[in-house]
Amino acid sequence: MKKIISFVTSPGFSRRERVISAIEMRAWGLLAVGGGAINGGVIGVIIQNKFALQSHPALAVIALALVTGAMPISNLTSTFWVNASWGKKKIIFLKRVLLVFVALISLIFFLPTDNFGLVGLVLLTVGCHVCSSCLVTIRAQAWRANYAPLSRAKIAASNLALLSAIMAVSGFITGFLANSGGEAYRLVFIVSAGCSLVAIRILSRLHLRHEEQIVITEQRSPRRSVFSTHAWQIFKQDRRYRHYLLCMFAQGSGNLMYVPLLILVLSEQLNQSAFVQVMLSSSVPLICAALTVRLWANVIASTHIVNFRAYHSWLMALSMLVIAMGTIKFEMDFVWLGSIMFGIGLAGGRLGWNLGHNDFSNKSDSADYMALHVTLTGIRGLIMPLIGVIFYQVLENNNPGYGRFILLLPLAFISIGAAGFVSINRKIYD
Repeated sequence: MKKIISFVTSPGFSRRERVISAIEMRAWGLLAVGGGAINGGVIGVIIQNKFALQSHPALAVIALALVTGAMPISNLTSTFWVNASWGKKKIIFLKRVLLVFVALISLIFFLPTDNFGLVGLVLLTVGCHVCSSCLVTIRAQAWRANYAPLSRAKIAASNLALLSAIMAVSGFITGFLANSGGEAYRLVFIVSAGCSLVAIRILSRLHLRHEEQIVITEQRSPRRSVFSTHAWQIFKQDRRYRHYLLCMFAQGSGNLMYVPLLILVLSEQLNQSAFVQVMLSSSVPLICAALTVRLWANVIASTHIVNFRAYHSWLMALSMLVIAMGTIKFEMDFVWLGSIMFGIGLAGGRLGWNLGHNDFSNKSDSADYMALHVTLTGIRGLIMPLIGVIFYQVLENNNPGYGRFILLLPLAFISIGAAGFVSINRKIYD
């Protein structure tokens, strides 16, 4: 474990930052075991292969869309977590929320595979992601307090590399067990709960720098309402950021509807096993993201986010084109190649998602810019996977066998977003 942490921790950190990052990496790494188990691609495959046969078909399709969009949907709660933790010690608050996460992920073990169990799986999965949203929110505050500005991009890249690798392995194991035909995959959720308890204990050693001062300052300052409209005022007033977010909405919509559609096509059109479905929808992209995230960090640090997106988005579009060609022509080699390409692009996309708003905001309103960005991600996470699976069902019901063409839909959304970024980039540099 120490060698892994040493590998992902930047040598440019100060001694204090290296000590803090080592504690963080152990905790976040253990929590990532559960993150891999509740990953949308993994839970989606479990629904398609374990629950769909004993549940109402329409309910199973809706459940598939909701669980694959659960992580972005949970982003809608980030403002709530900021307000709920206001004036409180952040790590202590986070530990309490993580205890709820442990309870929720443990309950998945006991769910039956009928309609009741399917509804329970969706609710528990979304609940786990809501708790994880608290982790992401508090972690961002911890990074701001504990790391110098130049170190934050490095810790973000290191964190993404480690978590992606662990989540990929966790998803791989879950998929392997789900493919066995038995109920052994349920054990992963109990193991995840145990790892999370160990992580909570490790977090007791983590503190925010000058936390007492932070807490006192928050307690003395007015708390902003959860329903504050300030972020939406930015959307109206900042034309460049508004155009950027609209392009992000288009591209992100394609990315979010891609996973449930890929699972449906692999299962119903290409007759692939649960193991292959998990590998292609979750593990392979995460492994590729872990291996390439450091390279993307250097690129993002050297250019404006719009310039980055203007080129990076076409890699996402090309990967989706290769995958779509594979599903249309029943060529699994293309699907594997496209998934590798998608994973490489995913690493850059996630880093850009976390850091891109900083190129438009200043220190005083950075949180509002991020809140607006996160809220729009939650909205598309709620609706776009559902729209995707509805299109699939309509296409398949009217023309059986034509469902394999459905990945042209996310390709269209991603291409529209990419063209938009190119247009904005030209206006900035002309």
